Amino acid sequence: MPELILSIAAFTALHIIPSTRLRPWIIARFGRTAFMILLSVLSAISFIWMWFAYKAATHHVETIFWVTHTPLRIFSAAIMYIAILLAVWMVTNSPRVLINGEHLLQDENSIRGVLRITRHPMMWPLALWAMVHMLNNADPAGFVYFGYFTFLALFGTVMIDKRRKQHLPQRWANIESSSSNIPFGAILSSRNHFSWAEMGWLRPLAALIIWAAIIHFHADFTGFPIF
Repeated sequence: MPELILSIAAFTALHIIPSTRLRPWIIARFGRTAFMILLSVLSAISFIWMWFAYKAATHHVETIFWVTHTPLRIFSAAIMYIAILLAVWMVTNSPRVLINGEHLLQDENSIRGVLRITRHPMMWPLALWAMVHMLNNADPAGFVYFGYFTFLALFGTVMIDKRRKQHLPQRWANIESSSSNIPFGAILSSRNHFSWAEMGWLRPLAALIIWAAIIHFHADFTGFPIF
């Protein structure tokens, strides 16, 4: 467990650096490209370190909060399909969410495709993944590892909204009135509507194939069977 906590601290520190005075200092001496490459490489290394530290911590688990049974695993699998569908839609959304980012959010008319469901289509698949795995890995190591990613994703949505409100003060009221942080929030409150035409049928099919592959190969890649 100490190694897992240390790896999480290292990963967190790396993502705090861009918000500190170290960022301009490093960029001034090595260039922006070098800074981004270095940050990406170190982030990848620390992410891998976290995973192996988590797996090592699971070998020394002495406390289990609850044992998951088939109904909970079926529910979790269903939630994971939604998470995968959101991720697939995010990657293939038109306009491109990954490329344009918050520049898409000009007004209520720009809230289309996956943005009708949530204005944070990158963070919520991560949050759903982490929460589902917390439910099914009910031990201290699982709560620390997956709890960290749950907090990271959910806190990230709040901080992104705060930054957008500051940077887009004149547009934010319209954006907030026609979109939601929580998935389907704007649709359920009639501030937006779901469009089957914008989703299409290829995205649900692609998500279903990815979901089925993950269920089938989960034990081979992670060592933990789903069913």
